[in-house]
Amino acid sequence: MTSIGAESEKCDAGFYCIEGATRPDPTDGITGKICPAGGYCLKGATSVSSCPSGKYNPEEGAKVADSCIVCLPGKYCFGSANPAPTGDCTEGYYCPAGSSSPTQNASPAGYYAPTGSDFAIPCPRGTYQPSDRQPTCIDCPAGAYCPDEKMIATVACPAGYYCPSNTYFKNLNIYYEPKLCPMGTYNPFESKTQSSDCLPCTAGNYCGAEALSAVSGSCTAGFYCATGSPFAAPAFDDASNNYGRCPTGHYCASGTSAPATCAAGTYSAMTKLVDNTNCKPCEPGHYCATAGLSTPTGQCTPGYFCAVGSTSAVAAQCTATNYCPQGSPNQERCPIGFYNTQTRQGSCTECEAGFTCFNGERANCPKGYYCP
Repeated sequence: MTSIGAESEKCDAGFYCIEGATRPDPTDGITGKICPAGGYCLKGATSVSSCPSGKYNPEEGAKVADSCIVCLPGKYCFGSANPAPTGDCTEGYYCPAGSSSPTQNASPAGYYAPTGSDFAIPCPRGTYQPSDRQPTCIDCPAGAYCPDEKMIATVACPAGYYCPSNTYFKNLNIYYEPKLCPMGTYNPFESKTQSSDCLPCTAGNYCGAEALSAVSGSCTAGFYCATGSPFAAPAFDDASNNYGRCPTGHYCASGTSAPATCAAGTYSAMTKLVDNTNCKPCEPGHYCATAGLSTPTGQCTPGYFCAVGSTSAVAAQCTATNYCPQGSPNQERCPIGFYNTQTRQGSCTECEAGFTCFNGERANCPKGYYCP
């Protein structure tokens, strides 16, 4: 039998022929064999051409160099003659297609690469990574803020906000963002961690927006802001009396934390007064016994009279010859035919027969006259 020698008798592509081969596609393993996985055999090959580092070939009988496949992304193909990728890329590293080492490329700071990565992954919002070659990113801790991707360090949670840890947001499956201090509160400090770090707006002031680092300003005249007011001029009264309209019997200058009372002797039925000149003096015939009244306490007692601004039901005694019925603004002289010899009287006594009564005084009927 003639061995292969001439060009027309060369070993077929996909096989290799050792000396003494009698056919172009030997399979006996002695004179030749089909080209094994991990390499390729050109026409006339006497040995296997190995796939280079970074490539592999899983099939037997490869005929051309292009049969070697670039190593898969996330894998590496170490050395030569690989029938399959050698393994996964090591954590902290990434291996693009054609990699020959498990540590082909180090993941930089601000990125991470789990096992089998074909590219470095940016650390997402809410995390950071200060080191290279890391398989994970670090959750932003409470009091810190990680607003961007690829962060290599945290920043302080800004004033006006509080920042729980990123774990809090992941557990609730909600979007990572700093928490705004609500209206009625403020926070002048950085790096705060919880809602209680938002301080109630200070007495006499209001906090009219979210995320404030300082109070908005003073409470408007005619209103009061004890603590935690979200409005300069609250249109309604807080159930806990922390802020609201200045109540009746009171007045509120700008920046008032607690309504001031209208003084005794005055009152006011109106809300939103701005100073004590808006408090009305108690009307004549009435008295206003205490501070903070919305109406007068009552009418003056019979036998007494109450001038404007009186604080007592017995403000002034009615004198003899005069009378003072209930609610008198001043004393009145007894009319003709009546008299009073005592003080503190609410009415006059009718003149008896045999007497004459004038200017509140009683006298004997004069001689020459009769007095029925």
